[in-house]
Amino acid sequence: MEAIRIGQLTIRTDDDQIEFIVDGAPMRRATVSAKDLPGIVDFLRGSALAGSERRTGFRVPIASLGSSIGERLRAFVTTQRGDWVEVTPVNISLTGILVETEENLGAQGTQSSVKLALDDNTVQLPSVVVRHEPNRVAFQFTESIKDGELEPPPKLVAIYRTLETLWLKARVN
Repeated sequence: MEAIRIGQLTIRTDDDQIEFIVDGAPMRRATVSAKDLPGIVDFLRGSALAGSERRTGFRVPIASLGSSIGERLRAFVTTQRGDWVEVTPVNISLTGILVETEENLGAQGTQSSVKLALDDNTVQLPSVVVRHEPNRVAFQFTESIKDGELEPPPKLVAIYRTLETLWLKARVN
């Protein structure tokens, strides 16, 4: 039986069960089926990421795609006044985007909207500011995750896949 100890918690596994033992008076135990492990891992991963690094997907670094992408990819964000302002995308994933701008786009938690246009594909995405640095703002696309599952809008997927393909081709060549 394998085991790991973290503080007062011991976790033991065998082929068909996982046992959690908490030292103390009284000692407490809980046993769950090994088939429940994927759900437990997903729960723990989500909890651990909630207060720290939430980004788990690949982010396409836009600058690495060359200067010609700037003519094809355009990004706009709503300001706190509700106006659209063009921004420079730094990187993009299926769940968010980091942009450069001198515009004040709000503090962490500010609701916004991001509009992306690449060639003939355009998508407008409800977003929230998740990080704000000098001249850089990170947005999370709020509709990319539904019921804990990654389900980005199809137009975002099309834009992302095109950028990802360009990035892969640049790496190979």
